[in-house]
Amino acid sequence: MLKYFLKNKTLIFKLAKRDIDSKYKGSVIGGLWAVINPVVMLCVYSFVFSEVFKAKWGALAGGKGTFAVVLFSGLIVFNFLAECLSRGPVIFTSNVNYVKKVVFPLGCLPFSIFLSAAFNFLINFAILLVAQFIVFESIPITIIYFPLFLIPLFVVGFSLITLFSTIGVYFRDIAQAVPIIITFLMFLSPIFYPLSAIPKSFQEVMLYNPLAFLIDNARGILIFGKNMSLQGYAILYFASFLFLIVSMKVFQKAKKEFADVL
Repeated sequence: MLKYFLKNKTLIFKLAKRDIDSKYKGSVIGGLWAVINPVVMLCVYSFVFSEVFKAKWGALAGGKGTFAVVLFSGLIVFNFLAECLSRGPVIFTSNVNYVKKVVFPLGCLPFSIFLSAAFNFLINFAILLVAQFIVFESIPITIIYFPLFLIPLFVVGFSLITLFSTIGVYFRDIAQAVPIIITFLMFLSPIFYPLSAIPKSFQEVMLYNPLAFLIDNARGILIFGKNMSLQGYAILYFASFLFLIVSMKVFQKAKKEFADVL
């Protein structure tokens, strides 16, 4: 996979840039919207949860913006994976002209969408760090371990794009079902509430949700200064790369028929 990326990196980056630019085409301030949107949402969260609901995150001392920052730390992980999941099914069906070109390397399309999603994630991540420093006046030392967490997170995101882009060619209904799945996962993941708020009898069941595992551990590293155990990292790396292998095999086997199906 890495060899394929390096071989086609120029085309992949051009496609990714085109995808990012297309979101803001015709707007006056262009790419600045990528920063403005999450900043505005963070401000809204701060007002609603801190001033209106007076919400607190478990035993964490409440202050203005505290709940919003904790919420945002989980939301950026969820939004990244949700973008990968939602955009995957339509990659090839919306680019039929590329699929039918014999010489076009189809694997570049999932890569370009992944880079676009990763770009949005990194902007949100930078905004989170600034907000965290403003609200908590510090950033935990465990932030140095976040790149170790980011690798399998990105692997999962790319695997989702690759797998669902393949499925989307053969089952068009998946594009309609994905928004429902995303909404379902959003409320069954610890984004708006801590795992400790769930009855103990359901906490173990919740951890079978891969998103719950990723969100809870990302929040622990970024906000609460709790790094994952070696066992946790081992499970995460094994599961994410196994998912990648399966996704790539499905894609490699199915892509030969894409042009005929589309």
